[in-house]
Amino acid sequence: MAEAPDCLGQKPTLKEVRKYVVPHVSSGKWEDLGIELDFDDDGTLVDHIRKERGGDEAKCCLDVLKAWLQGKGVEPKTWRTLVGCLRKIEAKEAVRSIEENILQTTSSATQPSQDEQLCVPEPPSQPTSELEPAAIAIRSYQRELAGPGIKGENYIICAPTGTGKTLVAGLIISEHLQKRKLDGKTRKVIFMVNTRPLAQQQMGELQKMIPGASVKCCTGDDAVLSTIQLLLKEEDVIVCTAGKFLNELDDSKVRLNEVSLIVVDECHHTRKNSPYARVMGCYLEEKQSGESELPQVVGLTASPGAGDNPRLDLDKTLDHLHYLCALMDATSGIKIVTENVEELEKHTNKPTFRLHVLPRRDCSEAFITKVTVEMKSLEAKVDLRCPFHRWSQQYETAVQQKKQPLEMELSPEHRDAISTLMLLRCYSQTLSIYMDLRYEDAIAVLDQYSDLPTEEQATLHEKKLIQNLECLKSELVKLPKVPNPLLIRVAEKLNSHFLRKPESKGICFVRTKKHAHAMCDWMAKLSLESGVKICPKEFVGHTRDTGRGMTQVDQKDVMKGFQEGNYNILVAT
Repeated sequence: MAEAPDCLGQKPTLKEVRKYVVPHVSSGKWEDLGIELDFDDDGTLVDHIRKERGGDEAKCCLDVLKAWLQGKGVEPKTWRTLVGCLRKIEAKEAVRSIEENILQTTSSATQPSQDEQLCVPEPPSQPTSELEPAAIAIRSYQRELAGPGIKGENYIICAPTGTGKTLVAGLIISEHLQKRKLDGKTRKVIFMVNTRPLAQQQMGELQKMIPGASVKCCTGDDAVLSTIQLLLKEEDVIVCTAGKFLNELDDSKVRLNEVSLIVVDECHHTRKNSPYARVMGCYLEEKQSGESELPQVVGLTASPGAGDNPRLDLDKTLDHLHYLCALMDATSGIKIVTENVEELEKHTNKPTFRLHVLPRRDCSEAFITKVTVEMKSLEAKVDLRCPFHRWSQQYETAVQQKKQPLEMELSPEHRDAISTLMLLRCYSQTLSIYMDLRYEDAIAVLDQYSDLPTEEQATLHEKKLIQNLECLKSELVKLPKVPNPLLIRVAEKLNSHFLRKPESKGICFVRTKKHAHAMCDWMAKLSLESGVKICPKEFVGHTRDTGRGMTQVDQKDVMKGFQEGNYNILVAT
């Protein structure tokens, strides 16, 4: 039992408690704490605290803390509110002291008497989650969603994005781990995610939510020192990618009966031959054989989807949901909020959509006309017919589909055709950039094209292609730079928005990595010209193109910079 310091007597007065608590526990911010807890100046509780205490004890802020420390039965919700307010006024030492005392008393069986010195009480008689000492407020709809999981059922949790599904999972995991105190069984949890960055993120969240549990991440980045097989011996919760877990299952390094709970994040990815589906295939095979005790399975999703069903046919949608539940062994089905709908709606982000129809370039512009004439000439040479605009993604796809079988044959006679198609793709990208961005960005695409061989290595046909390319570039650079009406309108919107709300952050989605690079450059110059603080940064995936892609480390650094305010708009593919 943690006792009070010697400076307090057997029955400390409020004055003595205040003298000890203010400088040593709340870091001298007791008045701020009183404000945060909404107490009146005369020391009485506000209505919501008074109602919770039954209205019998008109206690001031110090009385509540004293009563809690002496174990007089203050409701858990009251002291969680107190800890939350301590956090809000940054009374970190107070929070740490309270949490440590809570943990110290969880294993004590001695009930303090009122004659004892000021001390920390036993936890309430009802078993509480390890989430509660961390002072994380758990909403009613979250407890509703967690209900079947706490009972040990297999099911899928479905709730909108941003409503705290990870917190629900944390509550289930915490209660699951606490059961080992009752039955003495070894309990290990696998929290399975779809990507490596998400694994790191969820590990951090679970560590905050369940301070009493050991949570580690395992994604295969460090194959020697970090394996699920090794971590299962020491840790309570392992956050891992589905691929990593599948590999260790396939190699017989891990068996499913070594795990007592599997949480599947974004479980709608459990389909076809995905790692999620293959892990659950192993699970269902063992279930059918009946050879071992299998773990509980809980899925998390914002939308289970409708399957390959673009018209959203009801019967096909229901078939898809049944199939997903079968793969997940969700014998208790899909759980949505039904009792606390009003509270859920209060905490559901409802974005507003504004559609701005932006003007496009005139297709009769000289730049577009000259590139189009050259493309038509090349299309005739390779018999390419495509009904879509030459700057569209569909056109570029048609070029790729025409080129791939020729490349597969590895025949020298197809070399000229392949070179022609590659140049057609370059011209398509040039037009695409020109339609969406600036004249100089489109010229840069042509300048950077390097897929054609040198003059010494080129065939006669390829030499002709090179000559035509250089001739086209010389004609294009002589043309006047026509402003892009689309960018003019976008500039107006950006300047207007960031002037009104300079603290805003945003994302601009573009078609390709080339678009991202050009858009970032344009936004940076716009900021310099207008004086409005617009700090763009590219956020793209990995690519074989030198200097265009981003590694996972690069992506993590960019996201950190975005969160810290170094950038206020991400330009992403």
